[in-house]
Amino acid sequence: MDCYKTYFDANRAHWNAATLLHLGPGEVYDVEAFKRGESTLQPVERAVLGDVAGRTILHAQCHFGLDSMSLARLGAKVTGVDFSEEAIRAARSLNAELGLDCRFVCCNIYALPSHVHEQFDIAFADYGVLCWLPDLPLWCRLLADRLRPGGTLVLLDGHPFSMCLDDGRVCRDYFPPPGPEFCPPDEEGDCDYHATSTPVGKTTYEWAYTVADIINAVAAAGLTIRSFGEHPEIPYRLHPDMTKGPDRLFRFPPGRPRYPLVFSIKAVKP
Repeated sequence: MDCYKTYFDANRAHWNAATLLHLGPGEVYDVEAFKRGESTLQPVERAVLGDVAGRTILHAQCHFGLDSMSLARLGAKVTGVDFSEEAIRAARSLNAELGLDCRFVCCNIYALPSHVHEQFDIAFADYGVLCWLPDLPLWCRLLADRLRPGGTLVLLDGHPFSMCLDDGRVCRDYFPPPGPEFCPPDEEGDCDYHATSTPVGKTTYEWAYTVADIINAVAAAGLTIRSFGEHPEIPYRLHPDMTKGPDRLFRFPPGRPRYPLVFSIKAVKP
């Protein structure tokens, strides 16, 4: 993956800076509520994952670990992996402060075989993960390799179709061009999804995938897809007119046509 080093370095710098924002007040993360015992897992994640008590879980691209630790509170044994040093530092600090037993590993997800050697019951990744991957089929194979026979991949992320629309109109091509999209710092509207008035101020490189790309990558990794879901709620404000419900999910206002904002996949290793 040396050919992607420039992209990875830029994206890691972005996430190191973003983590410091995400630990403070904002729309998505509530660290103080989490410390009081609230879970960050949404109903759709809980439904796709099922009962995790006693299960071993690899959480790919875990950010600063709130979902990982929420799974641990349900009785799972969790290993979280992320390439951001600041995110893993924050995750380890919260884990120690709360007396939880998650393990957090700082590495690029493509270096996973050099850092995590055991197999797991579940490989889990949720929200905002796929756009940072230059090679989706390889990512799926790496996670599949870390599953025991009969283990499950659970993936939730923004629906590719939702990224094409703005105010109900198609604003970008559904079929992505080859290579990454260059996103310069401080573009108009480039504020953080959590601290919504604050731009992170870092260049990023992002990749886009179609639904077919995602399904085919999972299948090519040797996994059998058990379910594919499409959901009209999302855990961050994708469009300005969305409203946040008591469940912390964002929705379009009544009367506005709905379309899928999130997809979920559950696939099993034979």
